[in-house]
Amino acid sequence: MALWLVLVLLPVLVLWLWPRGPLRLRLLLEDARFSLQAARLKRSVQGWLRQGALSLPGLFQLQLRSRPDSVFLRYRDESVTYRQLEAQSNRAARALLSCGRLPPGAPVALLLGNEPRFLAAWFSVYKLRLVAAFLNTNVRRGALTHCLQTCGARGLITSPELLDAVLEILPELQDMEITVWVMGPGQFPPGVINLHNLMEEASENPLPCETETPINLLDTAICIFTSGTTGLPKAARISHLKTLMCCAFYHLCGGCSDDVIYMSLPLYHKSGALLGVGGCIGIGASLVLKERFSASQFWSDCRRYEVTIFQYIGELCRYLTNQPQNEDECRHKVRLAAGSGLRPDVWKEFSRRFGKIKIFETYGMTEFNITFLNYTGNPGAVGRGTFLYKVCIPRR
Repeated sequence: MALWLVLVLLPVLVLWLWPRGPLRLRLLLEDARFSLQAARLKRSVQGWLRQGALSLPGLFQLQLRSRPDSVFLRYRDESVTYRQLEAQSNRAARALLSCGRLPPGAPVALLLGNEPRFLAAWFSVYKLRLVAAFLNTNVRRGALTHCLQTCGARGLITSPELLDAVLEILPELQDMEITVWVMGPGQFPPGVINLHNLMEEASENPLPCETETPINLLDTAICIFTSGTTGLPKAARISHLKTLMCCAFYHLCGGCSDDVIYMSLPLYHKSGALLGVGGCIGIGASLVLKERFSASQFWSDCRRYEVTIFQYIGELCRYLTNQPQNEDECRHKVRLAAGSGLRPDVWKEFSRRFGKIKIFETYGMTEFNITFLNYTGNPGAVGRGTFLYKVCIPRR
């Protein structure tokens, strides 16, 4: 039966390839390769679920057991292993708990920049079965109050560097009965709790009541706010299932545990937190965290940390191509750039200047449940309708 099927399909394939043979053959091979990567993603997520990893911190626990002393995070001159981040988040969870237990599912907002404290706070909120709400570090006054009201925050964790923005609305926060914690050393005014001091006194052992398993995969895991370019920011609800799918992002891109991922996108957005941090956890890789993107420091950072993958969004690549050309810009180990919003002209110039870097362009939105993927490397394309789709989906 299989032989007859081959004999029937082979002439059909030859006729299909004949008009534009090389191009169609290349696309067919790309479609087949991507289908295998999609199958790998599905197997990965199913494997995580079978092992009880029903949330992002549950997946982190899997990686922790297999590579506890591997470097997970590099920040400036600091290196943080999987074990050290786990200990820090345990201390943060115990410190929060010492101030009184919030009901499961209660939102706790994070107003933190790109730094290790963001990850420790995020994971500690997970450990207490609370919902993390990521706040844009640029919002102030009325917009900040609006975000906290919209997500129904019961608490707010911030840093000493961003405390002034919170103090501007502290009376309103007290009226809303929102507890304010500051995750960093210093002397703070009344009405603000020094979480840093509480963490210093807390144990790094897991909480006795800790559970990394949500009641339901469709429970809300985090709230991420839109940019607010057409009005006040709006909260997008992200489920535990969607966070796990985002953690499998680099399986689609072809990433592996040996990769070093450079992250300069803000962690309060989906691209930075879920695709970047979550995707890094998904493949057990190392993450280089930058406070903010710097075009002049980018390639030197890539050489310093031996970066193999970086994530971009919007005009980031254009900023790189606008930098003066120098002989060191091709001396790097970067093999993959993943992101969205790369214009065709910038794509071509980027590829010409910076060497053989595969670009994996995506198109999606935080609140959407689908994403388009341009895995064939065609500049300017928004995703691709594969040969397999065209064969399987009926058309008029």
